[in-house]
Amino acid sequence: MTSFQTSRASIPRETTPSDKARSIRFRMTVWYAGLLAGLLILFGAFAYAGLEHYLHEMMIESLATQAQQIGELLKNVDASGEAYIIDEVEEHLAPESRSRFIRTTRPGGGTLFESGPPKDRGFDPAMKCFMASLSRFRRPCLWS
Repeated sequence: MTSFQTSRASIPRETTPSDKARSIRFRMTVWYAGLLAGLLILFGAFAYAGLEHYLHEMMIESLATQAQQIGELLKNVDASGEAYIIDEVEEHLAPESRSRFIRTTRPGGGTLFESGPPKDRGFDPAMKCFMASLSRFRRPCLWS
């Protein structure tokens, strides 16, 4: 080896940005950050889907329980009277305070009970028919 070759080998080479991008430290850091970001997004998606499913099921269960309670009251409408049914629905189910809409009809088609607007003014009961037609279930409006 000549002195020229020895001296060139001992001079540290200047690192360029492309050299830094190829280093194992940089690649491992980027890979780790990407993996961590992907796992965080995946966890967030699963948490969102799980919470949405849970809340939907709880709402369905709550509405089914309320419908069953109203059905039990309506079984005895001849004996107890319509005024009693209306008072019980207002007192125990409190549709206005829970932002729920309840409409109970008579067998002939007339309205027995219809809840008013909620206290928080979250919706207008007159618009419920219109909104039901726009829902993702596309159910026709059965009331006027």
